[in-house]
Amino acid sequence: MRKFLLIGLLVGMIDSFQAQSYRGIVSLNDSICWVSGSKGTVLKTEDGGSTWDTLSPKGFSTKEFRDIHLYNPKTALVMSSGDSAVILKTTDGGNSWNVVHSNNRPGVFYDAMDAFGSFMVIVGDPYRPTPSSPRQFDFMASSDSGDTWSKSFTNNWAGLWEPDSGEALFAASGANLLLSYRGTFDPLHPDFEKLSYSLVTGGLQSAHYISGVRTKLPYPFCPTCGPYAQARSANNHLVVVGGNYLKPGERQHVALYLEALTHELQWSNTPPGGYRSGVAYCSRGNLWVCTGTNGSDISRDDGRTWKPLSIGGFNACTFSQNYLWLCGNKGQVKRIALEDIK
Repeated sequence: MRKFLLIGLLVGMIDSFQAQSYRGIVSLNDSICWVSGSKGTVLKTEDGGSTWDTLSPKGFSTKEFRDIHLYNPKTALVMSSGDSAVILKTTDGGNSWNVVHSNNRPGVFYDAMDAFGSFMVIVGDPYRPTPSSPRQFDFMASSDSGDTWSKSFTNNWAGLWEPDSGEALFAASGANLLLSYRGTFDPLHPDFEKLSYSLVTGGLQSAHYISGVRTKLPYPFCPTCGPYAQARSANNHLVVVGGNYLKPGERQHVALYLEALTHELQWSNTPPGGYRSGVAYCSRGNLWVCTGTNGSDISRDDGRTWKPLSIGGFNACTFSQNYLWLCGNKGQVKRIALEDIK
């Protein structure tokens, strides 16, 4: 494990890590944050970003770790996206990693991972289980905090619908999949049948799925168009962001918000400044932040209007109690106090 001090205040532009692209980020509190990304890189800080430890698993330097989940300061999982996809787990703070799932199917591409209690779900691009079977999204699930994984565990999800031709997912920030739970969650008696999910898809057809119920979204049809991320507030407001990765400056079809009266997703009245790959919500001040390669934006009215933030562009973002954390290309990792977000 290599420890290094970030040059400048809480922003990582360090030596060989300048070439890394980070898309996975999770904060446990105001001090502890982990990020993951290209070249098999995993980093963590336990002092609010003043110093960072490299936890990159040995033997996986070619992997793109597009998503990460943190259970506690010692237990975390990372997910790789492309060929020979793997999920690795550590229970000793990143000193050692174990392969808890691998998929060598040709064409496999995992896009996102989310957890609710001991339940974990990953979702990947559509495929045909057999040449004659319909296409389905590549769901895998775990009920023991990622120790074991099963596809049969998710049959009641994956069999509910068939993606359209050209419909896909984007592994941009790990935020296109959200898990929730119907009723009171009992950690001693978790019930998978009460686990719900929200999923947004893009490409040649964009859609929003809520536990199998499919609603088309009005994004343009192109391989890189559509929703890239979503976030939900405690009072069930939903915000979806995306756009066209290849045209980051286009603002017309970027952000949707859930209209409380009609319960329909509608375009923001004042959109963000272009393509956005990550979005996060903070209940303190009813604060929403979205970010993408060409900039970041803030909303305080549940996604109806957005205004630019002068913090630059990133790939993914998340909140702790008093801070916004972001990660992006060229080794960028940043922490910003909530009172400085204006």
